[in-house]
Amino acid sequence: MMRFEGLRFVIARYNENLDWVEGLVSRFPGSRCTVYNKGGELSFSNVSTTVQLVNVGRESHTYLSHVISTYRSDSSDSSDEVIVFLQGHPFDHCHSGELFDLVHSGVLEIMGGSMFENIGTQVIRIDDGIPTFHMSIKEELCQTSLDLFGTSLPKSFEFSAGAMFVTCRESVLKRPIGFYEKAFLMVDSEVNPVRGFCFERLWSLIFS
Repeated sequence: MMRFEGLRFVIARYNENLDWVEGLVSRFPGSRCTVYNKGGELSFSNVSTTVQLVNVGRESHTYLSHVISTYRSDSSDSSDEVIVFLQGHPFDHCHSGELFDLVHSGVLEIMGGSMFENIGTQVIRIDDGIPTFHMSIKEELCQTSLDLFGTSLPKSFEFSAGAMFVTCRESVLKRPIGFYEKAFLMVDSEVNPVRGFCFERLWSLIFS
């Protein structure tokens, strides 16, 4: 049986039911899972780690919290080679019957050398900075790219609705920790910041 000791699941939870997580993790023997909880008390013995966070910044704040806290080589999670980032209720953007298979194929792609794989059944193309939906964020999306990368958005790129993806530590370390700290400050003060929707569209550019 294949082992996945270098695999970490990161779950961004508010008050969602996480009964589905055990079934997912069990398909990857040796993997570990961390739930970042921004809602009510969570009792979930099958998750190796639960971290309480203040409820700000949507899942972007959660993901960046994990990246920053595990970035240093002396971090207990610095040995994670593959990281899967998921919402507490992933099924709005990924049909329940497909989630496990999409995660599995994404993990195998990363283990095979890919740097970033979307998870979701709604992959959307952005052309000329037009968000396709949530059109009101167009100006903020362009400005976030300038503030974060120092450059304009690419002419065309894709993202997966729902901000769920697989990446690897090698990809994370291609950028300095200061980059992630700057990104974190963009979503660290409001419960539902516009830039949270912007990051949903930018993860593939951050980690690829």
